[in-house]
Amino acid sequence: MKALFKEGTGKAKYLIPLALFLLGVILIIAGMILGGNGGSRSVFSSLTGQSRESELEAKIKSLCEQVDGVSEVTVAVSLTDTSAEATAGNIAGVGIVCRGGEDPLISARLTSLISAACGIRSNRIYVTGAGN
Repeated sequence: MKALFKEGTGKAKYLIPLALFLLGVILIIAGMILGGNGGSRSVFSSLTGQSRESELEAKIKSLCEQVDGVSEVTVAVSLTDTSAEATAGNIAGVGIVCRGGEDPLISARLTSLISAACGIRSNRIYVTGAGN
């Protein structure tokens, strides 16, 4: 590899590093243009329609119901901008009320699950137990 950078004199010795640099820049730009969001997927990656909160709530409820020890799940999602596409950036908060939610271990599991699935920080998620 050192031979590539030492060969040549004058302008020619800078041609290969410059070409490699430009190729890198082109690849980065092409990835940003063609890749969109970098291929990352989340719970809300396919949401469409007027009621984004309702769709997101249904998806989160379905996830929560699959956790051992959780039942009777109710989910409330608040978006900062309901006209925009649902993204992690516009989820103001997620509230989950469920049987089992009073257990700190289950609450922590649900918080981690929703944080990872939605790509939001755990301080935007609140889990509590359902009343009798």
